[in-house]
Amino acid sequence: MKNLIARLQALPTFAKVLIGATAAIILFVIALFVIFFWRASVDPVGTAVHFQILRDIFLIIIALQGILIVAALCILILQIAGLVNLLRNEIKPLIVNLQETLTTVKGTTQFVGENLATPLIKASSFAAGVSVLLRELGGLRRAIRRTDGESVDEDEKQSA
Repeated sequence: MKNLIARLQALPTFAKVLIGATAAIILFVIALFVIFFWRASVDPVGTAVHFQILRDIFLIIIALQGILIVAALCILILQIAGLVNLLRNEIKPLIVNLQETLTTVKGTTQFVGENLATPLIKASSFAAGVSVLLRELGGLRRAIRRTDGESVDEDEKQSA
């Protein structure tokens, strides 16, 4: 019971009103049946007339609901036709324009890749190679100097 109360309190206001209205209608119908069955036991002929009137009212309500459903279906068909028209006349040209833009972007990317990025990468790799070559040559020169300097120092140590 606490769970049901907590769930009802969490519902939005519209849902609470809808549940209340549904419950009120159900209670009203039950009360009508109780009254009519009680009257049927007291005055069967008069109750039959009331049931005929009630039947006619329900038939009129059902006919009005049928008319409303047909009207709603017509509105739905018109809305779907409008959506199809929107898709054909506005969305399709937009998609074509988007495809053209993507083709242009693809061409621009290829152009930049071939004419800017590739030469820049080649120049950068050449510069890196030259840098490594110079560093290695400098390292060899230093290694040769150290080797010559160490042999001179070793000769001096041995003679001393």
